[in-house]
Formats: sequence, structure tokens, C-alpha cells
Amino acid sequence: MWPTAFLAMFIATVTIIGIKQTTEMRSLNQATVDNTMVSSLLSYRKAVIDYVADHPGVVGEVSDAALAPYYPYGYVNPGLWGNLVSNERLYVFTDQRISTDILDQRLYRSLLVGQNINGQLVSISGQQTLISLPAIIPANAIVIVGY
Repeated sequence: MWPTAFLAMFIATVTIIGIKQTTEMRSLNQATVDNTMVSSLLSYRKAVIDYVADHPGVVGEVSDAALAPYYPYGYVNPGLWGNLVSNERLYVFTDQRISTDILDQRLYRSLLVGQNINGQLVSISGQQTLISLPAIIPANAIVIVGY
């Protein structure tokens, strides 16, 4: 009787520990994915900024082929990001799920980072910025505005 009870308690304890560790690993994996996505978006943005600096007067979308020389060594564009240069403003955007908390933190809580709500940029903190966004930027997309 005692060996069976001991075995049952041992199995229950190991199972509980395993479930807890699995949950912690999932949280760690999600945090890694979130950081990677934000880093990828910011690397893409840097490439667009550098391209626009080298090609003053560019208007419209800068193609991936044009950006390739500006990507950091080893960077592979996942094809999730978009860009637009219009009226001397640069817009980098995505309609993919991305951690806005991490993005907001990495861009120092800038009011030029937010979401396209009804054609207006609303900062991640929820402030109205009064910046009108071009219609090509998808509704609810995460947008970084630069000059």
C-alpha cells in the first residue's frame, strides 16, 4: 500500500513540475519570438532610412531588391514589413501581430510609433497624434513615422 501511494505522489509531483516548466518555456519562447520580430522590423526600418538618405527625392515604396545592400549582414527580410515615402515622410508598417510593448520600449515611447486607426496615427500609449496616414497603409497596422 505505501509503495503505491508513494509512487502515485511521485508521479503527480513530476507531472506538476513538468507542466510548470513547459508553461515557463512557452513564455520564454514567445518572448524570444516577440523580440526577434521587433528587431527584424527595426533592422528593416534602418535599411529604408539609409536608402532614403542615399537617394534624396525618392517617392513611393522602396523595393526589397533596392534595400538588400542596406540590410545588416545576414538579415533576411521575412516579407512582413512595408514602407512608403510620401511628402518627405517615411512610413514603415506591418499588419502582423508584433509586441507593441517591446517596440514602444525600443523606440523610447515615441509618439511617432502607433497604429493606423481610421487613417490617423494613434500612438501606442493611445494618444491622438493628428498625423494623417496614406490610404495604402492597412487599417490597424502598426506604423513608424519618420522624416
